[in-house]
Amino acid sequence: MSADCRVRKLHIRTPDESLLPHMTFVLEDALRTASFPGIPPNGVVYIRRLDLGKIVATISSRVLSQRIDDQLRNIRFVQITENDIDHVTAPAVWFTDDLEPYRLLTVLLFRNIRPLAWYWPVAVKGWNPKLTAGQSCRLIISSVSLHTAGIQGLLHVLEPLFTNKLFHEVLAGCKPKEVSLWIAQLGLQPFPDLHAVQKMNDYASENVLVDQKNIFPNISRRWENFILHSIRYWSIFDPRTLLVSYLALASMGRVPSPNEVTKLYNTIAYSKKSAQQTELSVAKKQAPKKPKNAPVHTAAENNNFP
Repeated sequence: MSADCRVRKLHIRTPDESLLPHMTFVLEDALRTASFPGIPPNGVVYIRRLDLGKIVATISSRVLSQRIDDQLRNIRFVQITENDIDHVTAPAVWFTDDLEPYRLLTVLLFRNIRPLAWYWPVAVKGWNPKLTAGQSCRLIISSVSLHTAGIQGLLHVLEPLFTNKLFHEVLAGCKPKEVSLWIAQLGLQPFPDLHAVQKMNDYASENVLVDQKNIFPNISRRWENFILHSIRYWSIFDPRTLLVSYLALASMGRVPSPNEVTKLYNTIAYSKKSAQQTELSVAKKQAPKKPKNAPVHTAAENNNFP
């Protein structure tokens, strides 16, 4: 099988330092030609240590690749999943893809679990156990925003926060400039569309009819509440509100863009307006009605005049 190998630390001991460049080249060639038996074909694997023993200066890369394969046959690879997450003594672990460590670390942090296994700082670049949950989440968002998966990748990684309603708590600890940078790194417009904001205000007013072609029929109540919560706490112009809006669009399979944000805000304004009209209609129906033939009492009838 073909594999992209990265050696984080390489220790070669030799009395003759002039051999180091040659031995490094032989090892690189051996890693390119090794077959990697036992390694999951689709996934990202982290091996804690691979001891290749004594190597003579004349060893060929083919022989060294066979030695690597022999070592790998004796290693048990443990899959890290949401329900089986922290293996401190595991010699090797694997994740389904390179975003999964970021997602699962998020799960651990918001279960108030501080992971101690050796592979977390390796798999999540820049992370260490001394960081707080908030600092860790900001690091995760910053790193994932640079990933080729874009906004869909960020949506996947942050999904545990949406489920536990902790996403706004994380964003509350972020600076607007910081969030604007993440949006730019995702390749998205880092500022809210003023036209979209004005449209939302227009559609929320009582005198403007909404063109239902310009709204989404499938926005979930959860995302609608997320956006309204963001507007209420940070304003519609805040980058944190815009990031929530982009994530909502990604959850619906839409391409985040100013036009789509406009439609999203129109949808929320229309939904809010419809809800208000429904509440008003219900209130009118529940109001007590005056009987048609009810007697009318005058002031003279209610007072004892002489």
